[in-house]
Amino acid sequence: MKIVLWTLGCTCMLWSLSCSSPVPGRISQLQDSLQVLRSSTSMQPDEERRLNLELAGEYLAAAEGDSSETSGPQLKYKAAEILSNYPQRVDEALSVFEELEEEHPDHPLGADALFQQGWLLANVIGDTAQAQVRFGTFLQRYPDHVLAPSVPVELAQLGMSPAEAQAFARQALAPPVDSTSLDSIGTEE
Repeated sequence: MKIVLWTLGCTCMLWSLSCSSPVPGRISQLQDSLQVLRSSTSMQPDEERRLNLELAGEYLAAAEGDSSETSGPQLKYKAAEILSNYPQRVDEALSVFEELEEEHPDHPLGADALFQQGWLLANVIGDTAQAQVRFGTFLQRYPDHVLAPSVPVELAQLGMSPAEAQAFARQALAPPVDSTSLDSIGTEE
C-alpha cells in the first residue's frame, strides 16, 4: 500500500513538474520534488539525477535573466555545484565557474568559483598543470580569501612536496617584478 501511494505521489509530482511555469516557481518545485524524493524510503538515483540536472538548468536560465549582482552569481554557483557532482557534466561546471569568476570577480562567489575550478581540474579531471594555473591565479587575485591557506594543501596533493607547494604559494603571492627596473640594475652611477 505504501509503495502504491508513494508511486502515485511521485507520478502526480512529476506531472506537475512537466507543466511549464515561471523559472523561480519551477526552481521551488524542483527543490520540493528533490526533498520528497530524498526523504522517501526507496531512493531512485536516476530520478534524483534527472531532477538535479533539470534544477541546474533552471538555475542557469534564471541567472541569465537576472542582472543583479547578488542573486545572479548565486544562481550560477548553485548550477555549477550541481553539475560538478556528475562526472559527465564536469566540463560544463568548469565553464559555469569560469564564467562566474570572469563576470563577477569582486563577488565572494567569484573567488570561490576560481578555487572550485582548480579543485575540479585537480581532483576530477586530473589536469594538474591547469589546476596549478587556477590555484596560482586564485592566490594572486584573492590572497586574503578564507580558502587561500588550503591552496598549498591542494598543491601538495597534486604531487608537490610540502616545500614545493609552499614555494609555489609564496611565488604566486609575490608582487610582480617590473622588468624595466631589472634592466637598470648595475647601470646606475
